[in-house]
Amino acid sequence: MSKTARQVIHESLCIITIARTNKPGRYRLHVSERLLDQHDGSMLEALKKLNGGTLNLPARAKDYPDRDRLALRFERFKAAA
Repeated sequence: MSKTARQVIHESLCIITIARTNKPGRYRLHVSERLLDQHDGSMLEALKKLNGGTLNLPARAKDYPDRDRLALRFERFKAAA
């Protein structure tokens, strides 16, 4: 039984993560290989295009993501992939 696009997208939200880059204030999006291997419509293709993209930090330092939590999340992401 194949999964619907909606199921794949819902799961995809759990398999996209963010990691710090070596450039100050820049973060890179990582999409799991499991998602990248799926082929099921334009919405999924749009999510896959996020892979390797970067995010810029907000202007206020108090709104920055917690580095330690991001690092932990990224390690879990890599282990699950």
